[in-house]
Amino acid sequence: MLKPIILHSINKPLETDVYIFNASNDSALACNSLSYTPSKFVKIFERDLATLPMLFAKKTDVVLVYEQPNADFINQMQAWGFELPDFITKKNFFDHQKSLEYNLRAIQPWGWSKTVHTAFRSVRNQFSFTNVCSVWNEELRLISGRHTAALVLSDILQHNNPLLVKESAIPQIITSLESIPQLFEGNEQWVLKSPWSSSGRGLLRVSAQQFGFTEKVWVKRIIDEQGFIMAEPWHEKVFDFSFLFSVSSGAISLLCLSTFKTGDKGHFFGSYVHWPEDSILSQMGLSNFELGKLIKIIVDSLIKYKFNCFYDGWMGVDAMVIRQSDRLLIQPCVEINCRYTIGHLAFALRKYFQPSSKALLRIGSLKEFNQSKTTMRYAKPITPVTDETFFVGWIEE
Repeated sequence: MLKPIILHSINKPLETDVYIFNASNDSALACNSLSYTPSKFVKIFERDLATLPMLFAKKTDVVLVYEQPNADFINQMQAWGFELPDFITKKNFFDHQKSLEYNLRAIQPWGWSKTVHTAFRSVRNQFSFTNVCSVWNEELRLISGRHTAALVLSDILQHNNPLLVKESAIPQIITSLESIPQLFEGNEQWVLKSPWSSSGRGLLRVSAQQFGFTEKVWVKRIIDEQGFIMAEPWHEKVFDFSFLFSVSSGAISLLCLSTFKTGDKGHFFGSYVHWPEDSILSQMGLSNFELGKLIKIIVDSLIKYKFNCFYDGWMGVDAMVIRQSDRLLIQPCVEINCRYTIGHLAFALRKYFQPSSKALLRIGSLKEFNQSKTTMRYAKPITPVTDETFFVGWIEE
């Protein structure tokens, strides 16, 4: 069973977990390399938002950052009520052996990949391990891909729930560019997805009328890099949501339902801190009893494909409500994230907001944050803002 890396040092109590915001993890899974290097743009994203795991951390924990957050940020978070962990620069932690000053218990990355194991190699050499995380398990990469999510969806739909989409919604695996035109014989519009990507990235909407040179180049590149591509019929989406789970000691349990917003092209926009009382699920007539049955079916399917054997931590199953022939239907498994998600961050913020709050956790550019400050009643950053900041995490309401 894959768990956070447990570290033991001689004659020291186990107290400190180490968190790192490696948001490029899904791309690292796609690359499947010991030393994946994200693009400059993604590096800036990870740099500016490196403090976000503080929402999961205890006061005795450590969050690795690129540079120490400024005093204004620290004071602001403490005034809000946060008991902040220690923020340690990656250079000090790895190169200057700052890790030896802590009683390390576990490493808690945003997501697991070969690259993470390589990054923490120097730390692992100083401590002994008690679980299988000391060796990278390729099964975790496989269950993290969209092709496994398609298998889980297929299993869920075998239960013939009338509120769920039909089997025609199950994504197909495409291994050659020449297979794409055959898709249009059944449906005019499709969404093509790379097997490993995150937050609405790696998606391409195509149609029989719009599948030209640019689209073909994109498809060929993904197939060349990742071996295949996923294709699913395009749906008229009405509502995005996620099932957020905790996987621990072989058991999978629901943390909460989380809803989020996406942009016109499917990219992530933000997660609501609380689940809306007037959600579309309740409008569809999905009772708590029926919802509980659906959650059990999802959990059973995850166990069938051994997610509880190869992963330990928080995970999310993205879903959506679609409109089809004047009916609302649930697509219960769009993709599966074996890692922390922005929805988990929003879940961690719930204790700071009333259940009736419509607060939205946003991730975006500094320009978008400044626009939010002028258009929203409330907009407060939860990541440092400096003269060099490009990306910001903030709460708006």
